[in-house]
Amino acid sequence: MKALDHKKTAVIDLETTGGEDPQIIEISIVIIKDGIICEDYTKLVNPEKKISAASHALTGIDDKMVELAPKFYEIAEDIELFTKDCILVAHPISFDYEFLQKKFQKLGIDYQRKTKCTFLLSKEFLPQINSYKLKDLCELMSVETKNLHRALPDALSTARLYLKLVHHANRWTKKSTPSYFKYTILPEKVSSSEIEKLPRRSGVVLFLDKDGTALLIDHGENIFNKVIKTFHLQNSKALIFKNKDQITKIEYRCFDSKFVSHLYAEKLVRYLKPRFQKKTYTHKLISTKNRDGEVKLKIIANRDSKKGLQYFRNKKEADIFYSRMQKCLDTPVYAYSESTKSENTKNVNLATQKFLDQFRYPQENFFIQGPKNLKGAQSFVLFEKGVLKGHGQIPTLHEAKHVSDFTAFMIPIFEGPEQRYQAIKYIKEIQNCYQTRFSIVSLKSS
Repeated sequence: MKALDHKKTAVIDLETTGGEDPQIIEISIVIIKDGIICEDYTKLVNPEKKISAASHALTGIDDKMVELAPKFYEIAEDIELFTKDCILVAHPISFDYEFLQKKFQKLGIDYQRKTKCTFLLSKEFLPQINSYKLKDLCELMSVETKNLHRALPDALSTARLYLKLVHHANRWTKKSTPSYFKYTILPEKVSSSEIEKLPRRSGVVLFLDKDGTALLIDHGENIFNKVIKTFHLQNSKALIFKNKDQITKIEYRCFDSKFVSHLYAEKLVRYLKPRFQKKTYTHKLISTKNRDGEVKLKIIANRDSKKGLQYFRNKKEADIFYSRMQKCLDTPVYAYSESTKSENTKNVNLATQKFLDQFRYPQENFFIQGPKNLKGAQSFVLFEKGVLKGHGQIPTLHEAKHVSDFTAFMIPIFEGPEQRYQAIKYIKEIQNCYQTRFSIVSLKSS
């Protein structure tokens, strides 16, 4: 596929009266030369007819504003000269170009220009997106928009969008560009070659701006895949995607497991407070007691600092869990008399306790043993007195029998609710043999 180029381009936008036999009420032309917006031309035009109410509501242009404006035939020569030897661009080109041609035709002028359409180019180079409206495309490509539905702002936005499309198209139409970049839009100052050098290992990735400030911190089993996913069109609604051109550098750190990656990422998020970091968990499970002493479980929005028993990324996930919880806690109904009331409370609490056991660590003092690195050091995640303490690598694991043996090699971790939730989840994966390279080892207290 032939890449787009930066030849002299005239980006046009017309506003019309609307209604039957619409006429031009405003025209703007923005000139791009060598990839730079260098000049523009804007005129209100007397349409010689009334502006429709719909057009006035959309553009803000009324009959009084165009009353003394030049008629089209008075500016036709200016338009022809201003766009001479230019590729004409519009969104969509079919409307603006054909409209201009008809106006020139009435003046006996055969107006012909080479054309490109940002609407069609977007469909070609940005497949799989939901909307190709100018406003939505500008948001997707991080193009600033102001006062849309006036000719000059629309022409400027279309010009900037066109330049972004040129940049994007020239990137992935190169024969050397791998196919996995096809459905991504990379930040302007991050090259595809930089991303290709990222490791295919678990770890933490930091997206930084020009000042080195963290915009987003993420983690995953494969750093390269995580970055590709961040800039994929399917992620276009995410804050980081909308602000991707603020990213000038991507840094990373590798770890032996996605769990340790998650712990380290959460620690960095706590201290660095990245600008576009989304709240990880929206709902949580808590327990309360009623007047009869029965333990009741309920799911609430995660808006306070109260510790939850379980956390959920969205309401749908919380609702599915709640439905499963109700089935697990479906205990027999007892007659509500004074003699059976305490028995009923006891049975309810036993069932609830059994259900809650799945959210506790398997023992008080233990560590998760991971694989050895190239130097022979063994990775570990340490738990003491039922609390996650930290992670690290220890050179002589066979000699470590007490919690205190790990202290000198440990990177401390604050156990917040998110960290506890991830730890329990990871431990279950090990117990269910989903993480075969890791094992749980008991320890003696110090």
